[in-house]
Amino acid sequence: ARFAEMQAELVARAAVRGDYDYVPLEVRFYKGDFFYRALLCFVLSFLLCAGSWLAPKSAWLARGIWATLIGGTGLLVLGIVLRCIIRQRPPVSTLYETILFITAVCVIVAMAIEAMNRDRVAQVVAAFLGAGGMFLSMKYELKEAASAGDTMPSLVAVLDTNFWLATHVTTVTMGYAAGLLASALAHVWLFGTMLGIRSENKAGYKSLIKMIYGVTCFGLLFATVGTILGGIWANYSWGRFWGWDPKENGALLIVLWMILTLHARMGGYVRDFGICVLSIVGGTVVAFSWWGVNLLGVGLHSYGFTSGVWMILNTLYGVEALVVVVSLAWYSFGRTRRLAG
Repeated sequence: ARFAEMQAELVARAAVRGDYDYVPLEVRFYKGDFFYRALLCFVLSFLLCAGSWLAPKSAWLARGIWATLIGGTGLLVLGIVLRCIIRQRPPVSTLYETILFITAVCVIVAMAIEAMNRDRVAQVVAAFLGAGGMFLSMKYELKEAASAGDTMPSLVAVLDTNFWLATHVTTVTMGYAAGLLASALAHVWLFGTMLGIRSENKAGYKSLIKMIYGVTCFGLLFATVGTILGGIWANYSWGRFWGWDPKENGALLIVLWMILTLHARMGGYVRDFGICVLSIVGGTVVAFSWWGVNLLGVGLHSYGFTSGVWMILNTLYGVEALVVVVSLAWYSFGRTRRLAG
């Protein structure tokens, strides 16, 4: 009885201040556990994709893959929307939220590509990125819960603006998502080519290159617009458009690398293999701009510091460097054999 009375009193006080309006919705949000359920859907989708390789003509497997992808994406988007309503913020106000948002963008774009091409490559990438993104979000959520006690903290003063969060941060993170998706597709092309998987399907590999090129164009558009909007926000907040801050440099690196990739492809300096290698390196550039520069502990954007991430980033850099080195060695060996023949 005492606890009931205390709860009623606290609810009444919070309601008077206007702090209780979204509490019931937040309770339903946590009970729904949408992100964990989305993870299960994406993992199941990836397993079904693996099964479809053994039974490529199975209609029920194909329907199951689409059902789990759509279900996982729906749960992820629903969770993001509820967080936006509860916090009265755009979906990218914290680093944790950028993981969820970028994962959603990657999966939705990959599903759109699959709907247009129907070659079952983009749907595998969608399932993989969906599961990987949700695993990463859960790991980061645990860190946030342990350090801050909540994944819905009060924002630092410079971020306390819905307009710039909805414009600059949303567009620039969509550029991040495109860079990561292009990198994932490039991995598929490289591993498939090196291992000789479906080597007779030349059209499929050409279609994959077109996907990488198109996604990179998509990413360049949003990364450029987002970077310019960031400069305008910096001018509004700090009195200068550009100050060579580490985060600003990271955003510019993404734009320059995407321009380099597209220019090298259009100019004929690289072909299919080259654009894949450049896209993989571009993925590491995105990872550095998204997380790495925040961990330097300097600059006006150092409020995103999170301990324990350096090891993950360094592992990613090492793995991707190994992929690039092995790919270059394979390509050079093959070229030498072709010249000798």
